[in-house]
Amino acid sequence: MERADYGFDIMNWPGYSVLADVRELMMVLWMGQQAGGSEKSAAEFSRWIQ
Repeated sequence: MERADYGFDIMNWPGYSVLADVRELMMVLWMGQQAGGSEKSAAEFSRWIQ
């Protein structure tokens, strides 16, 4: 792994893409929960899942 001033660059870690995908899924699911309470959230959720 390439070292950075603070340790290592996590983006160079082989498992990074899995972490990024899980984080994105968590954000989409959270926004889906918010969509029922707000037109703005519903529009954003619709944009995310297209």
